[in-house]
Amino acid sequence: MQQNHDAWQDASVTEDPGPLPPDAAPPERTDHDPAATGNPAGRTAEGPGTAPTITPRTAGVPSDRRWFDGVLWLWPLVVLGLLALASQLFGAFGVTAAGIAAVATIVMVVGGATFERPTKVAVLAVSTGLIGVAFVGWQMKVLPDEPVRTAAAVASVRPSATPSSPAELVAMLNSGWGAGADLRSADLTGQSITNAALDGAHASGITLIRAILDGGSLAGADLSGAKMAGVQLRGADLRGAVLAGADLPKGILTDACLAGANLTGADLTGANLTGAVVSGVHIDGPAARAIIGWNTPSESGRAACG
Repeated sequence: MQQNHDAWQDASVTEDPGPLPPDAAPPERTDHDPAATGNPAGRTAEGPGTAPTITPRTAGVPSDRRWFDGVLWLWPLVVLGLLALASQLFGAFGVTAAGIAAVATIVMVVGGATFERPTKVAVLAVSTGLIGVAFVGWQMKVLPDEPVRTAAAVASVRPSATPSSPAELVAMLNSGWGAGADLRSADLTGQSITNAALDGAHASGITLIRAILDGGSLAGADLSGAKMAGVQLRGADLRGAVLAGADLPKGILTDACLAGANLTGADLTGANLTGAVVSGVHIDGPAARAIIGWNTPSESGRAACG
């Protein structure tokens, strides 16, 4: 039996073919040969020792870089300049509208490549709605469209001393100075003040005979005892102004706002208040009967009240 086993073992062993001839091709490697697969360790692709494949890339450089991405740092300066220009031209309304438009533009440009269509539509809808709200605020005079003056500009029109002449006073009043100013006993006979800003001014006894202050703002001003015969105050804001004992014969106050004004003892003979707002006015009987056009306020009169 031992002889049979040895004979079977000898038959199962392949004989060595011996050295190959010089011109013979090398034997072909199989896929299971580690050297042929490039895996000298003999590991398979799914084996636990396989290292992860890393795709090389350049960090920090996006593949979809756009031509304007390199100048985005300039945008804050552009936006600040736009807001400053808008404030000088259109006041608070201009700043608000320009700010909304600038933010919406930056969002759309920067994120335009990644935003889906619904997101773009939402940005446009929100920005349009906000500009509409700003426009309504401008119509309601919540957002004024008057240029915003700097502190230096305001200081330049405020006098350091009493004006030396009526001409100097008129020049200062035309430049926007006058709110809360002391104008007692000043003489502005026949002078024209464009968009006067005399809110809260102390002007008792002032002379404004035939003066033109159309569209001026004199809310809360003290004009008691003022000489104002023939004065023109069309569309002026005189809310809460004190005109007690003032001399106003033939004064023209059409479409003006006199809500809450004190006209007690004033001479209003022949004064024209057509379209003026007179709600809450303090006035005695004789003065009221001497007024021309004491009737329903006009739209312009309501607008004068802000």
